[in-house]
Amino acid sequence: MAPDIVQPTSQQLKRVQSDSRRIWSSHANEANQQTITDTSFCIRDNLGPAPVFPEGWLCSCHLNHPQAEVLGSSLYIQGHACWNSSTRDCRQNYKEISQTILVGVPGPSHITLQEGTHFEDWPGTTVQNGNYLAVFTFAWAYIFSARWVEMCSHRGISGQYGHASIFYSDNALVTPDYLELGRVSRDAHRWWKALLVAGGGWNATVNFKGSIYHSPWSAYTIPVGGAAFAKDCGVTAPDSKSSTRYLIELCDHMGCYDQCLAALAIVILLPTSRHLTLPKPKPCTPRRSRSFMGNRCSIAAEAALIPYYMTLSGNTRGVMALLCGAFYDPSIDCRFVSAWLQPAFDVVDSCVHSQNPVHLSNIMSARQPKLAWLWLGAIIIGLHLPAIQRSRYGTPLINLQAAAWTQTCHTFIQSGPTPSERENIARADECRLLFMLGAEGHCHTPICPWKPFGFVPIEHAAIETRLHYQCDHNFNYAGWRWKGKTNIDPGYRRPFWSLARSAVPWLRQALGGPSSRGMEREADKPLASLIASETATRSIFLWYRSDGWPQGEEFIWTHPWLEVDDDDESEVSDGQSGGQDLESRTAGTSRVTHWISSQ
Repeated sequence: MAPDIVQPTSQQLKRVQSDSRRIWSSHANEANQQTITDTSFCIRDNLGPAPVFPEGWLCSCHLNHPQAEVLGSSLYIQGHACWNSSTRDCRQNYKEISQTILVGVPGPSHITLQEGTHFEDWPGTTVQNGNYLAVFTFAWAYIFSARWVEMCSHRGISGQYGHASIFYSDNALVTPDYLELGRVSRDAHRWWKALLVAGGGWNATVNFKGSIYHSPWSAYTIPVGGAAFAKDCGVTAPDSKSSTRYLIELCDHMGCYDQCLAALAIVILLPTSRHLTLPKPKPCTPRRSRSFMGNRCSIAAEAALIPYYMTLSGNTRGVMALLCGAFYDPSIDCRFVSAWLQPAFDVVDSCVHSQNPVHLSNIMSARQPKLAWLWLGAIIIGLHLPAIQRSRYGTPLINLQAAAWTQTCHTFIQSGPTPSERENIARADECRLLFMLGAEGHCHTPICPWKPFGFVPIEHAAIETRLHYQCDHNFNYAGWRWKGKTNIDPGYRRPFWSLARSAVPWLRQALGGPSSRGMEREADKPLASLIASETATRSIFLWYRSDGWPQGEEFIWTHPWLEVDDDDESEVSDGQSGGQDLESRTAGTSRVTHWISSQ
C-alpha cells in the first residue's frame, strides 16, 4: 500500500506540535502577568512603509461612493499597492493590487464607559492610581478627525464635490469630577469639556455629493436616554496642532504617558471596531515623570505620524489580518496547521478563560513585537476575540498591504524562493510565481496563508512557471499609488536609530528563538482534530490547481482532504478566484497534461 503523502504520520505531527508548544509555552512563561511590557507602547518605532494619507483627498482622489439612499453607506478612497521582483531583467516584474481605504462613515463610534473592566486598575509600566485611558482616547479621536478635516482639500483649492468641517458645542458643558487639568488655558479647558460630554460635544463631517459622512475616528460616549449630537454654536474648534498641545499638557501634568500611547492604539482601531467599551475614568494623582522631556517628545512624534496611521487604520480588513498574522509561521506547510495551532490556542485560550488580559497582551507582544501595540489596543476593546476565532481553524484573514506597511509576514507569498534542484520547483514557489505573473485563475491573493508541500518536476509545471522559474523572483513592496495619480509613494521611512532599536527583538528570535528557560516540562495533548490542516490543504491546492492537475498528482486530488462539499465553495472563491468545482477543474487535466507532455 502506497504511503499517504498528504496526511502526515503521527510522529511528524508530534514533532511539529512539540515545537509549537515549546515556542508558545516559552512566551507564556516569560511574559509578565501584572504589568504591560514597554514594547506595547512603541508604535512609531515599529511603523513600516505605510503611505501617507493624501492631502486634498476630497478633491483629487477617486472615491468609491455608494448610493446615498443606501442606509449605512461609507466612503472609500481607492488606491493600488505596487509590488516588484528582485529580477530587473524580467518583463513580468511588476504587479499592482487594488485596495480601498475607509475615509467616511455614517456616524461616530459609540464608546461605553463602564466600571469593573479589566483595565480599570491600569497595569502600566509604572504604579499609577488612576485611569485616564478613555480621556486620552477621546483626545486622539478628535486630533485624528481634525487632521482629517485639514487634509480634506488643498490650501487655496475649494472642493468641487463638497466640503469638510469640524465644530463643537459650548453650551452648558460641565467639567467631569474625575478630570484634573491643572493650570490650562480657557480654550484648552473648553476643549476637554467638549470631548467628554455625553452624546458628543463635537462633530467632524464632510459633505460629498449631498451625503454627510463622519470622520472614521470620531467617537462619543452614549448618554442616558439616547444619543444627542453637537450643534454648531459658532465656537471655533481648535486645529490638530492646538489639540495636540492640549493633550501633551495633560500628559505632562498627570504623567500618564503610557495610557496616552495605549489610547492612540485604540483610536487606530476605531474604524475596525465601531462599538466598544472602555474603563470609566478614575482620578489620577498628578505627578511628574523622571523622563519628562523624552515622554513629551514621544507624544509629539506620534502625532506627527497621524497621516500615516490614518491610511493604515482605514484599511480595516488589513488591521484584522495583522492580528490574525500572529498565529502564522512561514516554516509550517498546509498539512501541519492543526499540529501548529493547537498548542498556540492552548496558551491563548488559557489567558482568555482566566481573564488575564495583561498576560495575553505580553504573550502576543513576545510573539509579534512589531505589533505589540496593536494587540494591546485590541485586547483593551475586545477586538482580539474575533481575530482569535478567525485564526483558530487555519483560515485567517490575509492582507498583503497591511503586512508590508508593518513589515510583518503573514503568508508564504511574502517568503523568498525555496532552494531546489534545476529539475524541480517547490510548489510554494510555483504558487508565488503564478500569483506574481497574474496567471489565469491566480490573479488574486490565495486566501490560505500556509504553503503547499513538496516539489513538482519542471516539465509538469504551468506554462508561466516554465518561462520564469529561473528568474529568482522575490515579492517586494515598492510603494503605493492613489487611483488617478501617477506618482508612487514609497511610504514612511524610519530614522536609522529607530530601525536598529526595533530590530533587536527580531534579531534575538533569529539567533535562537524564544528561550526555554523555566519552561514547564509537559506532554503534548493528543490532537483534537485535523480539520485546520484539511481546510488549509484543500484551500491552497484548489487555488493552486484551479486550471487542472498535472501528471503524477493523482495522490493529491483524489485524497479525501481534497473533496469539496457545497459548504466548502467559499474557501475557494471568497472573492479571490473563480468558482469552479473540483470536477470542472479536473476535467481540464487531460488538456494541460497533453500540452506539457508535448513540450
